[in-house]
Amino acid sequence: MENLDFVRSKSLNNIPQRKLREAMDALQQGSDSPQDKNTKMIAINRYAESNIPIEYWYLKMERDFKGDPRLLAKYNEYIADLKVAYQAGTSVCFAGGHGLGKTMTITCILKATLVCILH
Repeated sequence: MENLDFVRSKSLNNIPQRKLREAMDALQQGSDSPQDKNTKMIAINRYAESNIPIEYWYLKMERDFKGDPRLLAKYNEYIADLKVAYQAGTSVCFAGGHGLGKTMTITCILKATLVCILH
């Protein structure tokens, strides 16, 4: 099993160490199998290294998104085939007012990409 420790981003390092420790402790307390815990720890390491805000780590678009439905449609369109989007050089830029779901949408795209890399 991989060492269960968080990798810290050297560039931004914007996630407080205490929050990382709390996330790691919560994960280790869970009832998941050792393999599932290891997979989740790798994902959390990647989220931290990618500077995804900690409050978005456990949110899911399908369950938690309450923003503009057009963003949900774009999210589903984009993640339908991440490899094709990557190979096509697709870029994503959202603009709009506060509370539309821009940050959640883009962090969920990034998380989906990181999970895709895991497999």
